Amino acid sequence: TRETQNEIQSAILKIRERLQDAVVTEVENENLSHRLVQELQQRQLTMALAESCTGGQASHLVTQTPGASQVFLGGLVTYN
Repeated sequence: TRETQNEIQSAILKIRERLQDAVVTEVENENLSHRLVQELQQRQLTMALAESCTGGQASHLVTQTPGASQVFLGGLVTYN
């Protein structure tokens, strides 16, 4: 509904205010995993993932991105 959409947009704005540039919620015409790898490279940070219901899909998406080996330490899939 329209009311739900407004609540979602309001929540996104509040999150952006608090976290500023630490979180990317929308990226037009850009692959999100590519953007994530770029941001991590720029900030000289690394990441690791622990997944369950995704069955390793998030790790797969990240590792398909050129340059991911510089920032992706590894992941665990604990699907049980």
